[in-house]
Amino acid sequence: MKKILIFIFGMAIVVGGAILLLPNDENANSNQSDRNNTQVETKENAEPKISPIVEEYSLSEEARERIATEMGEIEDEEFLASNIMAMALQKVKLHENENFEIAGTIIRHRPQITRENIAFLKEKAKTIDSDPVLEEILNKWSQENFTDIDKDFMAAKNVLTGDDEYGYEIKKRTFEKEEQYIMHFYGEEGLKKHKEQWG
Repeated sequence: MKKILIFIFGMAIVVGGAILLLPNDENANSNQSDRNNTQVETKENAEPKISPIVEEYSLSEEARERIATEMGEIEDEEFLASNIMAMALQKVKLHENENFEIAGTIIRHRPQITRENIAFLKEKAKTIDSDPVLEEILNKWSQENFTDIDKDFMAAKNVLTGDDEYGYEIKKRTFEKEEQYIMHFYGEEGLKKHKEQWG
């Protein structure tokens, strides 16, 4: 008899607890309505986030000639992708050894990420038959968007070699490491230009 009473008492607690935990239809509908109204209010009140558009850099004829001498004539997609990868090295490192080399690329000059170099490459991308991905990368960079530069490096490499993978880890450089890189390749003048153009 004790066992039956304990069983009935236990079942009453379980069933009663379940009933209390289940929302009734009125409360459920009210809560759903509140959630929907909140979502609508949030959507209506939220201001769209618009990235400021950076004015396109106007390349002078003198700068165009100087850059063409430094980089060489960009006559095909391979040279364009190689130069994009070489520029990206300012902001990405390929592995811990810091050897500053990119296997399989043809670079006469290590171009710095500057507004004029980006503008030059954008001009060249329009004159040659190149993968639209390369132009998209340059458009992002001209708008000061380097957020995914490690992915941009890999996208350019994919265009160059058709390979989605790299033999070792690619990481973004810290600001301090980027400044060391700039000093190594471009000296005080390059660091000054970097700070003037990118802050």
